[in-house]
Amino acid sequence: MRDRLITRFKALTDALDKNDAAAVAANFTEDAILVTSYGPSWGRQAIEHWYAELFKEVQSSNNLVTVDEDSPHTLCTAGNELWATGKWSQTLKGQNGSTEVKGYWSAIAILEGDDLTAISNAAMDSAAGSCDGKWQRSWVWARSNIALAK
Repeated sequence: MRDRLITRFKALTDALDKNDAAAVAANFTEDAILVTSYGPSWGRQAIEHWYAELFKEVQSSNNLVTVDEDSPHTLCTAGNELWATGKWSQTLKGQNGSTEVKGYWSAIAILEGDDLTAISNAAMDSAAGSCDGKWQRSWVWARSNIALAK
């Protein structure tokens, strides 16, 4: 389970490194909700639009998501509900230069067949603000698609 989770996060970070809004949005379910400091984006199409607009102002690179050594953890006796934690980092480049941001994430998910659907996933940064003065990387997304490879 851990290796499959890491593989899915790699797909997300690769999409972020390419500044590819469609590829980033593909990591979310159709009914996902992305909540940013600017408000929520409802559904995969709206999430793709949000990232497309973001990538016009800020370029993302060096994205890294790590899963804590002891994650994921099973929540219930059925074994299909779990939670996981880890760290993330990335470099953001805007009009006023580049900055590295990093922080921690947590997720609660349900395993349905070979798909792991994050019910709640939060990522909080340790350095508020941004390189362009407009964007702060504090966000939460719900019902994100972390489909595990079969």
